[in-house]
Amino acid sequence: MVYLQARRALLFDRFQAFWTEQERAGTWDRLDRSAERRLQEARERRRAAKRAEIARRELEAAEQQEREAASRAAAAAAELKEAWGRSTGDPSRSRPTQPAAPPPAANPPSADPPAHIEARDGERNGERSHGG
Repeated sequence: MVYLQARRALLFDRFQAFWTEQERAGTWDRLDRSAERRLQEARERRRAAKRAEIARRELEAAEQQEREAASRAAAAAAELKEAWGRSTGDPSRSRPTQPAAPPPAANPPSADPPAHIEARDGERNGERSHGG
């Protein structure tokens, strides 16, 4: 029994010396910083995954709304086509015709500026100044 007690005391003394040496070398501080860094990275990954899931759900909702809007637009277009056909009495006409183009003006607009607008200095007769 004395042997076991002596062996235990020796191992304990060696362990204390080892622990003290590791503290002096900064092993425990480095280990603590490394563990904290890994925990922080894991937290950030969880937060990023949560943000990605929220964004995915928002995208799905937006796509669903887009599909619903397209469906409503198609239904409205069909209803308009039907109403237009009923109002004209001709079911084959689906749209109103384009209005006739206005008649050409008697005096077409001139490419020259009006007389009351003068060109800036240095830009008369097509000459432009390029700084100086």
